[in-house]
Amino acid sequence: MDFRKRVRMEILRLLRSKIMKLVIMLTLICPILGYSLYQPATYGTTSSVVLANPVLAGGLGGAFVFGMYTLYEWSRDEKARVKVLADSIINPLFNSGVKIVSLICLAFLTTVLTAIVYLPYTAVKLGIQFSVLEYILSYGLLMFLTVVMGILASASIYQIVTRAELSFIIFLLLILYSLSPWVEERYMLRWINPLIPIYSDNFGNTLLFRTSVYSRIFWISLLLGLYFVSLLSVRVYEKTIFASIRKNIKNKWLLTFSITFITTAFLMYTNQPYVDQAKVELEENYFSGGDIAVATSNKEESKGNKNLKLINTFFNISLNTLKGKTVGKAIYSIVNESQDSQECIINLSPGIKIDSIIVNGKEIEFIDLKNDYGYGNRDIITELPKDKNINMEIKYGGTVKIPAPVEGLLLGGEITSDYIYISGNELAPKLLILSDEINPIEGNITIPSNMTPVSIGKPVALLSKNMDGTNTWEVFNESGGMNFFAADYECMEIGNEFFPVNFYYSKKHSEKFENWNVEEILKSTIEYCTKTYGKLPYSKELPLNLVMNSAHFQGGGATDNLSFITESSFIEEVLNDPLKGANASEVIAHEIIHQWWGVHRFMMDMENPEWTSEGVTVYATYRMMKEKYGEEYVKKNYIDVWERELKNTNDNFYLRNPKYLTQLPERYLYNLQMEFISMNIYTKVPLQILKAEELVGGEEEMDRILKDLFSKEDTEMHPYITWQDFLDACGLIESQLNL
Repeated sequence: MDFRKRVRMEILRLLRSKIMKLVIMLTLICPILGYSLYQPATYGTTSSVVLANPVLAGGLGGAFVFGMYTLYEWSRDEKARVKVLADSIINPLFNSGVKIVSLICLAFLTTVLTAIVYLPYTAVKLGIQFSVLEYILSYGLLMFLTVVMGILASASIYQIVTRAELSFIIFLLLILYSLSPWVEERYMLRWINPLIPIYSDNFGNTLLFRTSVYSRIFWISLLLGLYFVSLLSVRVYEKTIFASIRKNIKNKWLLTFSITFITTAFLMYTNQPYVDQAKVELEENYFSGGDIAVATSNKEESKGNKNLKLINTFFNISLNTLKGKTVGKAIYSIVNESQDSQECIINLSPGIKIDSIIVNGKEIEFIDLKNDYGYGNRDIITELPKDKNINMEIKYGGTVKIPAPVEGLLLGGEITSDYIYISGNELAPKLLILSDEINPIEGNITIPSNMTPVSIGKPVALLSKNMDGTNTWEVFNESGGMNFFAADYECMEIGNEFFPVNFYYSKKHSEKFENWNVEEILKSTIEYCTKTYGKLPYSKELPLNLVMNSAHFQGGGATDNLSFITESSFIEEVLNDPLKGANASEVIAHEIIHQWWGVHRFMMDMENPEWTSEGVTVYATYRMMKEKYGEEYVKKNYIDVWERELKNTNDNFYLRNPKYLTQLPERYLYNLQMEFISMNIYTKVPLQILKAEELVGGEEEMDRILKDLFSKEDTEMHPYITWQDFLDACGLIESQLNL
């Protein structure tokens, strides 16, 4: 019988089945669980709540119920004791193929029906942020393909073991494996629950779709390979599994497909392109005496060369947003202060490859150490001639990879058609040269013409409008280092000529920002910090740039004259409630305050890792909100929160029993202990400053102390302010601030 005709007949038969109708109904209901019970994507954006989580729940639930139905269909003839008769009428291999294709067709039909049912609600909730393409991709990649994998997995398992009960147990174990903490941060190893940390509302989710496509293809290749292996195991003439394999292996197509798909899956796994190969190992934990997981190099971390002096860096780079790739050239002016040839270590992002290095007009050789380490680092070694003045030109290109220690967040640079964030050695290779001098960096960056760029340093300048629909922009930073954003930004200009501030935000927020109090938040924070701590050195030539960044970054930050604030801080539910504790207003204020504590003055102490700019910034935010909302508000939403979180941290089982830390999976341990450190920084330190405030005589005296420290030049470890600097300024000793 014709295969397509047989598939049509099988689909019609299945649609008449009451059990199949129940399977379809259950799958339709599954996304509802994503609104409350199953929320793997971080709450913080509307897209995560109304799109990502429901689709992920639909994929998980749909794969399970379709998998169960597949086991039912495959075991039905066996239980009815008609399998021998059925196999004599129709080839079991042919019949298996018909059933698989039919179930996949019904899975597609069910997914389409589910997408149609939830479309109106999703579109209304997202409003202007709704994207038809992302909606289709979400249901296609995260639900339909997951259901297909459930069908393939259960069918393959049954055809190998031929027992429904045992097949169910194995299938369930396979699901639990994908949901276990051992693979929760490995995007390649999660088959039924693809890794989606958070959906962006405003800047697209192309990076997440890229990793999802790759992992889906990997798993489908692996499961197709397993399926064809299981076809080799299909029992013939009531023979044993091994006798059946010897019989079926004569079918060269089955063997060829099995080897091809399994080999494809193996090659995809070993050559996955999105996460680097940095190792996560254990080192001594400073607060518990146990171990802590950190990102380390496969080899000893490289050191710089003190005999070389970098004068300046210029780069020219083009960003291909469709492919997520870079092509660039960097030129370095170097002085060799010795009279000998010198080893030069070039640090670059692991996904970037060097094509050639030309020194003073001659191409030279180099060695790629392939020693991925830390957060996005790899070293190249080359030897520079003994010439005093050296001009080095490096041609490079590739993709920006996610650092392995933050794979679970899929946190890294992004180059997509909706959003660009790229920085440091992703833009241009960095020369590891030991020098106390700060060297300027300048460059040209080519991006699509529909994107507005924002950079650290001087305002970007348009160099050219190109014939291919791109624009080339000039960037420059006197203090070295480079961070670059681009998206569909609009700019809100606030401040004045003495303190200019530009706030870049998504155009999708234009109408909302007119009704919200965002401009007032920015102005009041700047006024408060200028009055309390001092004026910052900004001007028309070097304005303060505030940038809304993608929720994929999972937070904000600040460096030089650039502060970035996650879009999660601007969701309507938060901004419309100004009296809600630790709301977006405080988050925005917190990131701006980092310009004082974190950019222009930085807290660091080699003997007290908890003493960072974050703790002081949290305290400063508390003080500002107390002045604005009163003592009762900050007691409830700051002090009580700090005390509760610190108590919860100290009560943690693993902190009280550090001997058990080494028994945890390394990646789980890494996340757990980073959470401990974060809690101490964000809760313990502000509580210590609050206690110091009481001991020194009150808020005004603490304001004076911090203002003096902000302008103090002769600190213990200038330009940093150490824990001892703070204690000395307060006239206290450490034991007085024990909590």
